[in-house]
Amino acid sequence: MFYKVNLIKNDKIGESYYECRCSSGLTVLFAPNKYTSSFAVIASRFGSIDTEFNYGYKRYFIPEGTAHFLEHKLFETEDGGDAFDLFAKTGAWSNAYTGFTSTAYLFSASYDFYESLEILIDFVAHPHFTEESVEKERGIIAEELSSYEDSPGNRVYFELLRCMYKNHPVRNDIGGTAETIKRITPELLYLCHEAFYQPSNMVLAVSGDLDLYKIERIVNKYDVKDGRRAWAVYPPEPAKVYKKQSVIAMQTSQPLFAFGAKDPAVPKDPGERYKRGLALSVIADMYFGQSSEFYTGLYEEGLISGDISAEYSYSESYGHFILSGESKKPYTVKRRIKERIGKIKEEKINEADFELCKKIFYSGFIGSLQSSQSYAYEMLYAHLDGHGLLSYPDDIRELTADYAYGVFESVFNDGQYSFSLVEPIDQERN
Repeated sequence: MFYKVNLIKNDKIGESYYECRCSSGLTVLFAPNKYTSSFAVIASRFGSIDTEFNYGYKRYFIPEGTAHFLEHKLFETEDGGDAFDLFAKTGAWSNAYTGFTSTAYLFSASYDFYESLEILIDFVAHPHFTEESVEKERGIIAEELSSYEDSPGNRVYFELLRCMYKNHPVRNDIGGTAETIKRITPELLYLCHEAFYQPSNMVLAVSGDLDLYKIERIVNKYDVKDGRRAWAVYPPEPAKVYKKQSVIAMQTSQPLFAFGAKDPAVPKDPGERYKRGLALSVIADMYFGQSSEFYTGLYEEGLISGDISAEYSYSESYGHFILSGESKKPYTVKRRIKERIGKIKEEKINEADFELCKKIFYSGFIGSLQSSQSYAYEMLYAHLDGHGLLSYPDDIRELTADYAYGVFESVFNDGQYSFSLVEPIDQERN
């Protein structure tokens, strides 16, 4: 049952949701609305970077790709069937994904929502692994990893992370490698499920035209385990980047580049970490986004093809800013990026432009709450990161150009830059 129910409100934007705590330890976030479809996503704080952890007075080291392998295997039911087939019978669309810091399972439904929620809770809470099924899955995942290796976009991204990070497991592919997944066994998967899929380490976010107390009755079926939780351990990581550059050749029509700035001072406090991330996200959009002078100039000169991605990603143990795209002259683009950074440092951040960009971010946040799916995701991500979703409007209003400039100065320095390039075979460098 729910032993604690809080109504989280922001009267300025007219939004609210419930934050509930179950006796099992599971956190349930519920946003009631009148949208035609409802959405649910349950996540464990177990991602690809959690390859070393303490659990039950013992230190464990597990192979890269274990969290992703477990995600695949949880869909198998006790009778050898597949949870996807069960969702299909209720008319729900379902999926799952593994990230660096969490693994999530989700579905969207226009009807029979509660039956689908029963399916979700049951297969996530009750794993079924055999030697035969794990061996079969190993082959499927090996093929998946091979396709990622053949993807220039995936390669340029992870090559950049391997340049930036010397020790931190964020440098490793989320799915692991063909060699590491050979060491994954049913026993290991059961161990990781027991350690990381404790209800107290899980969050369920639900949004739709639904009854909170019907949701409560279903989630009460999530077993209360022994209460122990695993605690991930991350190796010490230097502030400066490990390598300056990586260049590889692949079958691709034109070069792909990624420029990264490693954050040397990610705050331990969730609120400060979030504020820092927000400042760098505004800077990314303001100076490098699609409407920026920088992007327009590169595009008009033919230096980039199509979109350029500019984003800051972080967790409690890492942080980095990445600019990526396609260019026939990637080294020229690299030089222009560094020139732009130098100009920002010299001129500082224009307060009027910063305030305008904040308004755009504010509008984007309000827009993100206009569907059940996006509302549930926003609640989930905010909670996993340790802050409240509806504090965002106040946080963005209170953000100052001076604070953002200070954050910018601490992240964008020569010793913290790496560059990754995937170029076509026999490509002449520019």
